[in-house]
Amino acid sequence: MKKGKAITLLSVVCALLAVLLAMTFVRFSVGVKDYNSIIGAIELGYDMEGGTAYTVSLAKDNKEDVEDINKVLNTLGSRLDALGYDCYSLTALKDVKSGSKDYAIKVETKKTDTFSADMEAVFAYGKVEFYGGSSSNPTTKIMDKENAVAKCYYVSGDSTTHYAAIEFTDYGYNALKEAMDAESGTFYFKIALGDNTILNSSLDSNGIQNKTVYASSSAKADAERIVLQISTGGLAYKYDLEKAVSYDVPAAFGENTALYSLVAVVSLVVCAIVFFAVKYKGYGLIATLSLLFFILVETAMLIAVPGITLNFGGVVGILAATVLAADGLIIIIKRIDEEYALGKTVKAAVSTGYKRSLFPVLGTNLFAGVAALALLFLTKGYVRVFAITFGIGAVISFFTAMLIARMFTSLILPLTKNPDNFLNLKRAGK
Repeated sequence: MKKGKAITLLSVVCALLAVLLAMTFVRFSVGVKDYNSIIGAIELGYDMEGGTAYTVSLAKDNKEDVEDINKVLNTLGSRLDALGYDCYSLTALKDVKSGSKDYAIKVETKKTDTFSADMEAVFAYGKVEFYGGSSSNPTTKIMDKENAVAKCYYVSGDSTTHYAAIEFTDYGYNALKEAMDAESGTFYFKIALGDNTILNSSLDSNGIQNKTVYASSSAKADAERIVLQISTGGLAYKYDLEKAVSYDVPAAFGENTALYSLVAVVSLVVCAIVFFAVKYKGYGLIATLSLLFFILVETAMLIAVPGITLNFGGVVGILAATVLAADGLIIIIKRIDEEYALGKTVKAAVSTGYKRSLFPVLGTNLFAGVAALALLFLTKGYVRVFAITFGIGAVISFFTAMLIARMFTSLILPLTKNPDNFLNLKRAGK
């Protein structure tokens, strides 16, 4: 590449990086509005910025003592997971003096707009039952959930419509059709969980497709709660939701956790940059620009990918991915050094070095990606968010090493008088 063209392209790329860097970390005014930075737009978990606590006790008319509180906590945890809560804590509270088995439950998590309704769904009590008839509030029971529902799942419609798809078994479908055929006029279909109505609407034969009823909702969260309640039913123990206590809680790791996490990430990047500058001289500039690209894209992905709530586990994932990115850059410079030591020119050594680095870098990042994918499906909470940020980082790390670092190498080397000295390359025996 000609020197003039290399200078122009490098200037443009560096200017873009500088703008993105400012947009990521700096707040500034834009006309009459304030730009809050990309960092400021990241959604944080309750462990990093605080949230809310929700404490609920067993109702007085609960019929049974809680024999296995761990089973209850596991059930509650699975329901919180299903509703998209990645970061939370569940604590069983017991009156030691009385020796009671009537545990209260405390949930700590990030407060959302649907928090109250979500907690009602999580702590719901009772069995799922299906009713139908000519009344707008039917009381004639058609069937219980047992052996009637094959599965219930969420289906996305357009931006304003969401569905809870209820797929019936042959038994359930036949029972529903028989009830519908018995009514000559409008048929009303109701699904109840204990004393609470989950769904109540008119239904005709056109509303059933492939033994499936699609319950529509204007909000995704409402549809997901319907799916949760029909799929899992209610708890075996009745909790007094009317007397539940909700209050704000500070960040689990301290009020400055988010700031300290940012400092940790920036410190790691700076340490990596200093290492490259000391160890590999001019290659440190290539590594610096590449790592800046990596951390900017990784940060942007926290906003671009829907559903990510950054918690402490996610920060650890970013740190691990940063180390992975630096490792890929080290592999490349070592391969280039090996090729140059064999007597090749700098241009040939760089070309062959990048080619030889492809499979080692791909293998490392592929292994990391597969591990992250496994953790994503097998774990929850902190580990799951770690898997998300680490997995995204593994993908970005590969492209940073094989494409971005090579681009900067191609742009910078034509500007140097002695590229071998710039990259700190040495011949064998010297």
